[in-house]
Parts: sequence; C-alpha cells; structure tokens
Amino acid sequence: MRSSSLPPVVAKLVHRSEFPELTAASYVYVPAARMPPHRHDFPHFYLVIDGACRETNRLGVIDCGPSSLIFLPRGEAHSTDISPGGATLFGIELGPRWLDRLGEHVEPLPEPRGFRGGRPSWLAYQVFHELCQPDAVSVLAIEGLVLELLVELARDRRMYGDEHTPSWLCIVREFVHDHYAEHFTLDAVAVAAGVHPTHLARVFRRVHGCTIGDYVRRLRVEFCCQQIAGSRRGLAHIAVAAGFADQSHFTRSFKRVMGVTPGAYLRCVRRR
Repeated sequence: MRSSSLPPVVAKLVHRSEFPELTAASYVYVPAARMPPHRHDFPHFYLVIDGACRETNRLGVIDCGPSSLIFLPRGEAHSTDISPGGATLFGIELGPRWLDRLGEHVEPLPEPRGFRGGRPSWLAYQVFHELCQPDAVSVLAIEGLVLELLVELARDRRMYGDEHTPSWLCIVREFVHDHYAEHFTLDAVAVAAGVHPTHLARVFRRVHGCTIGDYVRRLRVEFCCQQIAGSRRGLAHIAVAAGFADQSHFTRSFKRVMGVTPGAYLRCVRRR
C-alpha cells in the first residue's frame, strides 16, 4: 500500500517499515472512505486487521472482514470501499526480486486472489506482529514468512482449476461451498453434478490437488478463522457452527490446515 497514492483524509498511517525490496505499513481508514480504481507499482497484499471493506477487481467483488487477505499483482486496477464502521488494513508491498526468488519452482502469479482466513492470512498476521514488536531476528523472520506466503498463494491457484476444468466441477464447488458445514456423502455430491462418484473423486483430486474431504476441511477452518478474528464467540461455539463433531476434531483439523492450534490463532489475531 503506497502512502503517496492515498489522500490524507482517507487514512491515518499507524506504522511503516521499509526493507530491501519490501515495504509494510498499517493504516486506519475513516468510515465509509472510498479509494477509486487505481493501480500499484508493485505486487502487494493487504490484510484486514479490524473492521471491514469491499474489494473490487477484475475477478469481481469481495466482502472482506477481519482476517481477510487480498493479493494484487503489479499494475492490477482495483478499488476499495471501507465499511461505515471504518477499518484497519495492513499492507505488504513487494519489490520485483521477491517473485524472481521463487524461480522455476512456482508458476507466475498474474491474477488477484482473496482469502477469508486460512494459512495465508495467518502468515500475514505473523508479519504484522513481527513489525509491531521487532527484535534482532525480525528481518530474517519476515523474509521467511513472506516467502511462505508467496508459496501458499501459488499453491492456492490449483483450487481454481483452469480452462480445461470440466463444467460439472463448478457445480461440485458450489455444492461444497454451500454445504461444507453439513454432513454429506460423496454420492450426494455426485448426484448433484451428474457424474459417477469414482470419476468425481479422481478428477477433483487431479484439478485441486486434494480430496473433497480435505477441501471441506479447509473451508471449515477458513470459516473458523473468520469467526475467531471477527467475533468474540468462544471456540467451542465456532467449532459447532463450522460442522466439527467435537472440540478434539476441531483442534486436530485446524492444526492440520493451519499448523497451529485454534487457541494460538486466537491469541495472535485478537492481539492488537
């Protein structure tokens, strides 16, 4: 997020740090502020720390609450509308060498991406806290976290498929996104899509790089991340709302996706 592109009445700069090829800054935006379509010179992320906003880019409109993370490639035109309650956003702007460092191991990242919680948001929170409370190894820690964040972004591209994805797989995605908090069978999904369950399972794994069960687990965990960051509800209540059978199931699944326990995530995102 480039401060030079923001009218002073729109946002107050809270913190800014500059490193070689990386700039990070947090801003508190006034209620109902609007940033009309604009472009950034470098790829960047922004994380919603508090409040809410609406992101509009060529992929559509994304309503962003706490823990939402947006990635915008270099030169991507987008606009941002802040909610009537205001918002605090944390931005990470990357110099060109960051993407080059990933080399042949990661495909180019030409499109915007949006995350409503999940591991990418968790990594961005870690960068935020490293900058807020730096120590002697914070620069090294931030470097590692940003590289992990870029890898997660590249991995997420597989979740969207490509032009060779069969049309019925879109029906499967819609079904799963509508019912992830419920208990359903592979047969039920196959009936909705009009394909054989075995074919569905095989193609889904090929396109998305995971089973439908893993995909559902990820959606449930992302829902929990949003709830942890955007509400004061207890973990047990959030787990039930997401469709987890019990607290232990919730904890195991959350740690498998996020790499940390729900309690650790809660302490991170509710720490200001």
